[in-house]
Amino acid sequence: MYKVSIVGIDISGKTSVVRSLDQVEGVSTIHVTTYQNNGSRIARVSGRFVSQFAQFGESHNLKPVTGLAYFLHLFPYYFEERAKSSQQVLVSDRDPIVDTLCYSDFYLPDGFSRIVRPPLKFLLEHSFSYPDSFCYLDVSPEVSAQRNNKPLQLHDKIKHLSRLKELFEAELLLAERRGIPIVRIETDTKPLEEVANEVKFYVKRLL
Repeated sequence: MYKVSIVGIDISGKTSVVRSLDQVEGVSTIHVTTYQNNGSRIARVSGRFVSQFAQFGESHNLKPVTGLAYFLHLFPYYFEERAKSSQQVLVSDRDPIVDTLCYSDFYLPDGFSRIVRPPLKFLLEHSFSYPDSFCYLDVSPEVSAQRNNKPLQLHDKIKHLSRLKELFEAELLLAERRGIPIVRIETDTKPLEEVANEVKFYVKRLL
């Protein structure tokens, strides 16, 4: 199995891009925060529970609760990835290692993130594997905020998106040093359909 993780800050188009691959023969997809489309039963049930938990944290402005909910998304992902391990190519709209490390910087209490990050990274790297390649959908924080027509999440302010972008780029640089290819796609000026076609062209070459 060849594994591709689609990453980027919010409203970069990750979920829509992965949905465009749902029906491509030989490609299996994981929608990390939903699992409704083609997920296994255990992922659908646990994913739905975790999503409701995250919504509770968001609606009550409880950063630790929302952060814990995002961490709990790793459990349905774990089962889903193993259920689909026989597929030729597996594409996920987030990455369990990189996304968790980047978002933990915001959802952990101030100053606590620096202490927790090393053991968290150790735990993630020993529980999950890095993908064979990343597709990084590169959107600026300003364009992300402008495109967002959903209720704002706790981390959706431009200053938080800017910090997330820095963290993603730092983690991807480390991944590149590990020898993992990074496909960077600029999305600020492109329609979503064009971005999806670029990713689809790349994924189909892996079949």
